[in-house]
Amino acid sequence: MGLQVQFLFLKLFSLHLHGALF
Repeated sequence: MGLQVQFLFLKLFSLHLHGALF
């Protein structure tokens, strides 16, 4: 696992948060 995987996870998490907020 590298930085790319972490970035993808962060993006997914951000999307989830945005979906919950809006």
